Amino acid sequence: MTDNDEDSSPLGKYGVETLPAGSRLQTWVQITNATSTQAAFLRDVLAVFAARGHLGGRIAAGHGRVIATTTATVLRGQLPTQEIDWAAELADRRDDAIKALAELT
Repeated sequence: MTDNDEDSSPLGKYGVETLPAGSRLQTWVQITNATSTQAAFLRDVLAVFAARGHLGGRIAAGHGRVIATTTATVLRGQLPTQEIDWAAELADRRDDAIKALAELT
């Protein structure tokens, strides 16, 4: 079906992909052979996402809001303590860290 009639224009078309409110999604993250600093970084990133994450674009319009929970499961070893300061370790290499994060897909 086309919408090229007197009431529409082929210019300025856009679309949006949405999921109905209340859609349940599930995923998992696995980290292997990580240092305590690397595991602390991942723990903190996931905690921030759970607290105020979103998926997709148009966040200003309220799209993509999520309510997330995390459950840590350790198969071997232990999770790092809260005292590990990964940010201090990266402070001298901030530009390298941001570049590496920007390359993630």
